[in-house]
Formats: sequence, structure tokens, C-alpha cells
Amino acid sequence: MRRLACSLLGVTPLVLASPALAQDLRADSPLWTYDAEPNEALFPRSFHDADTFGCLHTIRTGIYRRTSTESSWTDYWRLDNYGVFHCAIVFGEGDDPEEADEAFSDYAWVVELDTITEQNGIETELLALQIGVRSGSEYVLLRRRKGVMERLELLAPECPPDAERRTATIDVWRQDVCVVTSQDQLRAMARVAHGRPAVGQLEFAPPSPEDGTTEEE
Repeated sequence: MRRLACSLLGVTPLVLASPALAQDLRADSPLWTYDAEPNEALFPRSFHDADTFGCLHTIRTGIYRRTSTESSWTDYWRLDNYGVFHCAIVFGEGDDPEEADEAFSDYAWVVELDTITEQNGIETELLALQIGVRSGSEYVLLRRRKGVMERLELLAPECPPDAERRTATIDVWRQDVCVVTSQDQLRAMARVAHGRPAVGQLEFAPPSPEDGTTEEE
């Protein structure tokens, strides 16, 4: 089965090392929910059969190493399974795997946006990481070869002319937000970003044998 169950001067390394990723994509309310109808694009989602139940994922859950194509900068993301009754990803960031393993920023979900058939016949999936609910959601655009569970490329979106862009600066802290208002708008942004080189990647980082942990699917 393809799916799996289960600061210098206040400026973040992301802004310092990768300006292409500095702009945030945000929506005042989550664009993908389960409110109206079952949403086949949103993961994790619940499943059950005669023998078992749980949450179905479209990526491998755990710790990911995030690298930039523009520098030697590296950090780690926690994309962990929340539980089996309420389906979500536990999202956090850290400078090393141990810090990331304890980090929590918000809950997140992966959205399958589109599938692109390349000229060589290979299928590429465009994805978004939807982070947060209560105060709206932030979006990170991703892509991968279809079916790959442990490696994702980070895309650099550009705010389209018809979208609202919010900017502000206080000393060294800067806001640069593109407000996304619909699923179709985010899908279109992902397709445009797919036409440009990736600016980074996320690779699953298996637990070290020294930490004594075991993996469960």
C-alpha cells in the first residue's frame, strides 16, 4: 500500500540562507477541511476496516532533513503522526534531529494539489503542507516523483498580481505574506513554481541506532 498509517539577530536561518523561500503563503482560514465532505486530497485521513483503524498518510512520518540548493545551510523538520483517532501531523523545527524530535509549532496536513506528466513520461506530484487551523493556515509548496514517500523538493512560489500581499518591517523583523484565498489559486501557484528549479529539499532522516528507537508503520 503506497500510503503509510501510523537565531542570529532574530532572523531565522531560512531567511538568511534562502531568500527565495522568505515569502509566506497564508490563508485566513484553512483552504482544505473535512467540514463539507470527505476530502480525498487531504492527508492524513481516517480509515477503518474489519480488522483495524487509524490514520492514512501520504508521506513517511518522522524527522526530515531540510537543505537549501543555494547554500550549505541545513535544519530539521518534525512531520510526525499525531494519533489514530484524530488525524494530523505534528509539525516542528530544530537545528538538529534531537531538537526537532521534541519541537512543536502547530498541527499540519499534506494536500495533494495536482499530478503533472513530464515529457519523459514520469509523473510529478505537486503537494502543499497546510500548517495551522485556529489562526488560519500557512502553506509550503512541495513536489515529488509520484509515489515517493521519503523525499520532497521545496518550491519557491511567487505572489500572483491578483493576490493580496502584506508587508511590514519592525527593526530587523520583516513580514512578507501572500494571502491565498482559494484552492484553485494555490494550485495555480504550485504549477507556476513547478516551472522553476527547486530551492531546497526534505529528506527523511532515519533514527540513529544509538537512540534506541524503533520505527512503526
